[in-house]
Amino acid sequence: VSIVTANAMSVPYRLAVTSTLILFASGLAMHAWLRQQTGSAAAALAGAVAYMAAPYHLLDYYMRGAYAEFTAFVFLPLVLLNLRRPVLLAFAYAGLLLSHLPSALLVTVTVLPAWALARAPTPGELVRMLSGGAAGIALAAVYLLPAMTLQGWISADQLWTSFYRVERWFVLTPGRWPEPYIMQVVTWFTIAYALAAGATLLAQHPIAGHAQFETERIQMGFHAAFELLSMLQGARRVKRHQALRLCRLRCDALLQHRHQTGQ
Repeated sequence: VSIVTANAMSVPYRLAVTSTLILFASGLAMHAWLRQQTGSAAAALAGAVAYMAAPYHLLDYYMRGAYAEFTAFVFLPLVLLNLRRPVLLAFAYAGLLLSHLPSALLVTVTVLPAWALARAPTPGELVRMLSGGAAGIALAAVYLLPAMTLQGWISADQLWTSFYRVERWFVLTPGRWPEPYIMQVVTWFTIAYALAAGATLLAQHPIAGHAQFETERIQMGFHAAFELLSMLQGARRVKRHQALRLCRLRCDALLQHRHQTGQ
């Protein structure tokens, strides 16, 4: 963005545009992989939207400002999409390595072995995947080699402290939370995400015999999306909250009017 705009925009605007492009790129990548796996455009679209709105995905940007990890979400679906295409896999895996090494490590030791166990690739496919991964490591060597030689300058030992233990970050175990404030936000993200998912399921499975269910399910979906948007944008800002609430009321009125007129 800085190159395209020649630094014409201020830094906050450049970061906002960049993060928006990264978010949409992650959705496009997930859509491509899900379309390949399911063959369904609807399932791919729903999965891509869910991926973009996943609680931790958005928390990375809106609270943590973790741009590197936020960018890694683009390359994970691309790695899975191109596992049988060594050249494209090399570029996708290199992008993951260059974006965020901890995420790349987690994917390498969990997601990829799990995929191999589930799909049971042939020896030829396994060789192509390994060659693509090795080529990706070679492409990312310009970053990996300096990173390996600078280990003494980082606090890698902190990753093994109790703060980073998995069992301390479960939503349903608040007594173990190392940072209650962050986990409270994660919990609200999760609730809003569950509401949106529930509304989506209701929209896909209408209840027979209820004439006004069509309007009600659309309202539920909109309300769930509104709550998620409110939390993402910071509903503490009264003016913004009031504007969104007014928008919701207007949509409610429109939906009721359409239901009454039979449109």
